[in-house]
Amino acid sequence: DLKEILHAVYGILAIQRFDRLFLSVQMHGYVLLDENGSELTDYISWKDRRASLVSIPFTMHSENGVELKDNLPRAGVYAISRLKPELYRSIREFCTFGSYLCRKLTGVNATHITDAAPSGFFNVRTCLGRAEFVLPKACREVVPVGYYRGAQVFTPVGDQQAAVYGIAENKGAYILNLGTTGQMCCLCEQSCEGPFESRPFFGTGSLCTVSGLPAEALAGNGPQDKEILQAYRNALARLPARRSLIVVGGAASFYRRRLQGILSQLALPFIFSEGESALKGLKLLAKQCEEASVS
Repeated sequence: DLKEILHAVYGILAIQRFDRLFLSVQMHGYVLLDENGSELTDYISWKDRRASLVSIPFTMHSENGVELKDNLPRAGVYAISRLKPELYRSIREFCTFGSYLCRKLTGVNATHITDAAPSGFFNVRTCLGRAEFVLPKACREVVPVGYYRGAQVFTPVGDQQAAVYGIAENKGAYILNLGTTGQMCCLCEQSCEGPFESRPFFGTGSLCTVSGLPAEALAGNGPQDKEILQAYRNALARLPARRSLIVVGGAASFYRRRLQGILSQLALPFIFSEGESALKGLKLLAKQCEEASVS
C-alpha cells in the first residue's frame, strides 16, 4: 500500500534532522503513473509473478544486467498489456521503487543505475532505457537530484549493492546476501559475462549474481537443509572462483545457527558480517560524496 509506505517514510523524516538524504531500496519493484502523475497501481514488488501467465516475446542480454524472469518489471508490464490493456494504455510514466520515492520527495523521477537496471528496461553500460512511456533518469554516479525540506536528496541505490559495498573484504570473496530472498554474488573489476546476472555496481565493476536463493525458507517452513545447501552449491558453481564466503543480511543474523550447520558443509571458509551492511554502504557513499563536493 503506497499510502502506508509514504506514511512510514515521511514519519521517519519528520523526526530527524539532516541536510543530505541517501536511500537504499528494494530492487525489482515498481509503480505506474498516469498522465497527471497519479498512481495507477500500488507498489508492485519483486514477488509479483504475473509475467508467468503470458508468453514473453523478448529476451534479455548481458548489457541489461538482469535475466528474463517472472518477476522482472519489464516482463510484468508486458503482462499488464495483455491481461489489462485498459490499464496499460493509461501508463505514462514508470517508476522504480527508488525513483518513486525520489519523485515524491523532489519531483524528479531519477535513480541510480543499481536500482534502475533491475527493472529490465536499461542498458547498464550506457544507463539509457527504452519503453513506450517515461522512464526514470538513470545515473551512473550517486548524485543529488533535488531537495526535500532544504536537504539534498541523492539518487537511490539498490539494497544488494549497498550491502556489498558496506563489506570491507568484498572484493576477494563470495557474498551470500539473505533478506526476504537470497543472492550469491561476487565482485568483478570490469563487466563480465557468464551463467549469472552481471549487475551494475559502483564505478566500473560488476556484481556477478545468482538470485532467487532460499532466505525466508530458513524459518523452517520450506526446503530442508540439504535442499538449501544444494541451491547454494549450484550458485557457487555458476560464479567466478573465490576463496571464501561472507554472509550478510537480516535473515543471516536471525537464522545464524541453522546457516552455520548448512554452510559448514561447503568446504569453504565463511564468516558472518556483523552489523547493518547496507547502512554501512550508504554511510561510505555519503562520505565519498561529501569528500567529492569539498574537493
